[in-house]
Amino acid sequence: MTAEPTIVAFANQKGGAGKSTNAVHTAGALAKRGETLFVDLDKHGGVTCAYGYTDEYYLPEEDNVPVGPTLYSCLMQALSGPPVSELVIGRDEFDLLPATEQFMSTSNISELSDQPRSYERLKILLKGLDGYDFIVLDTPPDLKILSNNAIVASDAIMMPVVPEKLNQNSLTILRKQIQGVGEAYPVNPTAVIASRVEDNSEHEEAVEAIDETMPFPVIVVRKTTQLSQAIKEGETIYTFEIDNDQARAARETYDEIADLIGSEVDR
Repeated sequence: MTAEPTIVAFANQKGGAGKSTNAVHTAGALAKRGETLFVDLDKHGGVTCAYGYTDEYYLPEEDNVPVGPTLYSCLMQALSGPPVSELVIGRDEFDLLPATEQFMSTSNISELSDQPRSYERLKILLKGLDGYDFIVLDTPPDLKILSNNAIVASDAIMMPVVPEKLNQNSLTILRKQIQGVGEAYPVNPTAVIASRVEDNSEHEEAVEAIDETMPFPVIVVRKTTQLSQAIKEGETIYTFEIDNDQARAARETYDEIADLIGSEVDR
């Protein structure tokens, strides 16, 4: 057990980049190495709902006010409020801190942005958690306050992208955002994850271009439906009951990502 957990964020403002898929399966790889928590910051609550916790995402309301604490309310009260630990859902492979539909509200996000130490609130909350070696942060498809909180809280930042020409500029935008946050906080952009890579010239050329222009390792995740199927079953590629060449190759890739996260933090 480490004194402080290693925190890794998966970020890209473009939807469909593979943030959630890569975050989930990396959490599976890290869970083999130690106690792991998955934090769902995605406003759509994709992982929260896919894993069967829709009741936690869609909380009951009284007079349009959610009953009980949520990740949003804990962020709002991070400087003096209740610990976020009471929201954590214990699971066999890794624990889950669920998203909330409150993240969908523009006014809520604006209010959170206006709070003192607005970029530091997630980091403050996570410091109150004990018992984890790794914390994985899944971010929304934007570069607003929740993503910035994840960037500030993390020890390593993974940047997923589907290697197509129209998507490559999103990495440049994300890198500039991280650099901007880095003017005030320590940040560590760690690697690009080329997601859903197929054996065609467009993807091969795009991966090569990313490798030439980005000063980070590029890790290739090959396209396979088993990654999404596993999540639909509430599993990761490590616990999914299919063992073939594609599944084994995917596990090797996510082991590589987990090893990279460990080596970056150990430097």
